Amino acid sequence: MPQFDVATYSSQIFWVLLSFVTLWIGIVVLISPRLERRLRQREEKIQRAVVKAEKLDHQLQERSQQRLKRLAQAEIEATQLVHQTVLEMEHYKNDSLLQVQKKINERLELARSSLVQEQESLKEQIEDWVVKSVEQVLPKMMGEAARQDDLRKTGC
Repeated sequence: MPQFDVATYSSQIFWVLLSFVTLWIGIVVLISPRLERRLRQREEKIQRAVVKAEKLDHQLQERSQQRLKRLAQAEIEATQLVHQTVLEMEHYKNDSLLQVQKKINERLELARSSLVQEQESLKEQIEDWVVKSVEQVLPKMMGEAARQDDLRKTGC
């Protein structure tokens, strides 16, 4: 076998060293810097992404807190608005009740005055009927004509 021949050792060592040095120089000069550059770029890209993610997370936290504050403020405003509306409705209800009560009292007063007038009118009619009845009945009972003025004076 030629690889075990001692005379060829020097050429084999030469070619192994030449190949090794060529590969080593190729790796060190060409491949390693490119790999290092790409790894650095990836690391920088990852760092930028992490910084950006942290910044976005911070913004998200701030916006979330702002949203919660706005929600709390909106809830307070809504509660105040509801309370104010309830007070206004209560005031409106009381005003309406007072107006209705006032109208009812006015109508009651009109009805009372109308009833009083009707009562007085009926009293006068009854008095007239009583006087006429007495004028018709009394002469028959007493035999003489009673005068209307005398009857009215006696309260009949």
